[in-house]
Amino acid sequence: MLKCKECGREFADNELFCSEDGSRLIKKLESIPEPQVQPVPLAATDALLKRVAIFLEDGEWERADEYCERVLDIDPENAKAYIGKLCAELKIKDEADLANHTKPVDNLPHYKKALRFADTGYRVKLEGYNNNTFADPRDGQVYRTVKIGNQIWMAQNLNYNAPGCKCYDNDPKNAEKYGRLYNWEIAKNVAPPGWHLPSDAEWHTLVDFIGGGEGTKLKAKNGWDGTDDYGFSALPGGFCNSDGRFYDVGDYGRWWSATEDDAGDAWGRYMGSYGSDVYLYNFFKSYLFSVRLLKD
Repeated sequence: MLKCKECGREFADNELFCSEDGSRLIKKLESIPEPQVQPVPLAATDALLKRVAIFLEDGEWERADEYCERVLDIDPENAKAYIGKLCAELKIKDEADLANHTKPVDNLPHYKKALRFADTGYRVKLEGYNNNTFADPRDGQVYRTVKIGNQIWMAQNLNYNAPGCKCYDNDPKNAEKYGRLYNWEIAKNVAPPGWHLPSDAEWHTLVDFIGGGEGTKLKAKNGWDGTDDYGFSALPGGFCNSDGRFYDVGDYGRWWSATEDDAGDAWGRYMGSYGSDVYLYNFFKSYLFSVRLLKD
């Protein structure tokens, strides 16, 4: 027999401990509070997401996915982490390139979760990555399209070879990047079925939706100083005047509206490298500008 040092009770050799002492031990253990897990500050997710962007840029897909998982361990509803995982899955180096992906992303699980947890502004941007495309039945050329608010725009300048249009510097390679240039009369009638040259009021609707004259949000990231928040991807395609001289490629983009000002002029919009607005201006109808089409 053994004797408990705490209570003096005797207990058999085959007992592990005195039952009275064991009860006290259990009560003592129950009284010890569970350790509190200290929350990781959400600011830490920003640093991790920066690492994700670097890994994606370098093509380190597994590492990018791993760091996205670290973000989700901290914040399971982080929409940017799900988009990072989607980019790693599709082997895309930049989030904005989702808009150029060859297959739709709207049914992919990571995209759906990102939409579910995104705030309103980010959700609008993600919806623009839904890779809708339009094939022009006249020449088979495929254009990306983007929904911004309640409007569906082509996300590229028109590149249809209509009689009277021009490529910048008469070089077809410029048309591949910037689209072709059209005078106002051609621009009014150059749209394929189901599309049209937007009126000035429709341009105004777009500009109002993005928050006034915030043209930087509509400009492409590559080619000038844009952030391309909505996938509109405006490019500085320059223009051609009525005597055939070309100007401003890489610095300014000008687009026609369908709204006439007077017999010689029509309204259009322009954006420049040296300002952040979407400017309204009346131009000579004989000048050749870029064309962005709006879905009927």
